[in-house]
Amino acid sequence: QPADYGVIRIQKRNWAQPITLDLRNTRVRLSILESSGIKMIGGTFENAMGIGPDGYGIYVRGSSRLSFEGQLFRYMQRALVIDRSHHISVTKATITHMVVDGINIAASQHVTVTDSECTEFDSGQAHPDCIQLWSRPDQGITSDVILLRNRSVGRMQGFTAFNHIQNGVDDGGFDRVTMSGNYVSGPYPQGVALYDCRDCVVTNNVAVTPPGARWGVMIN
Repeated sequence: QPADYGVIRIQKRNWAQPITLDLRNTRVRLSILESSGIKMIGGTFENAMGIGPDGYGIYVRGSSRLSFEGQLFRYMQRALVIDRSHHISVTKATITHMVVDGINIAASQHVTVTDSECTEFDSGQAHPDCIQLWSRPDQGITSDVILLRNRSVGRMQGFTAFNHIQNGVDDGGFDRVTMSGNYVSGPYPQGVALYDCRDCVVTNNVAVTPPGARWGVMIN
């Protein structure tokens, strides 16, 4: 029913035949931990400015076989964090007025994000990302990710996968990432960025530098 549900927490629940959460006409935040077999439709996620998961619209950790369609995220630290999970799909997400990032895909596998849009981030002097990927050597290599036909417009980096060496330890890079048909326009150079990636595809993306930008937006 239409309502403000606050935070719904789903933990250690696994459905062989996926259940559907119809969140249309509701306000809600989700925490999905060690669970599987859930399809989520719609929902407005807003006004979460806390620390860590308290600032996320949806937090997914250690979960699989989840799908998200048509969510609206606004006025948060991060919209959707996918952490150490696999077989996740996101489509037609609208993400606006984030402070940090839109979607984070961390140490996860088989994740697809399609036809989603980031606009009007409120980041101050920082440079957040619409969709950012990373790996961790002790948690897993992010792999088999597809970013397709997404849009990033405004004061943010677009679609990024950075690799770091921290205290002499390599994050591990990425495997089989596809970034195709995405559009990015913003004031920062990292429009589409993919580093230390094996068997990856970057094709048919469009990078547009807006008037007055300090740097040209690029595909790296």
